[in-house]
Amino acid sequence: MIKPINDFVLVRKCINDHVRKEDGSVLLYKTDFSYDTTNWAEILDAGNKCSDTIKGMVGYLVQCPEFVQGMHFVGDDCWVVREQLLNRKELAGVAIKYD
Repeated sequence: MIKPINDFVLVRKCINDHVRKEDGSVLLYKTDFSYDTTNWAEILDAGNKCSDTIKGMVGYLVQCPEFVQGMHFVGDDCWVVREQLLNRKELAGVAIKYD
């Protein structure tokens, strides 16, 4: 498995849609701004220079940019993304944990 370094976070892009329940109804809406420009991504691991907040969010779904500078594809729908891209003002405060 790939281990991110410095301030990079390893994520797996999941869906570019609202988060839905098993019956198809919407559980969590994406904002109008983020609907076409972001994906939900699962945090898989965090680099050694990432904040404790991000390190504690392994397994959470967060909104991740579709693609911007500071993102690198590493295969199997996985990307390493700079932590600051997950903490952008317009995306902040949106994270969910699936059980």
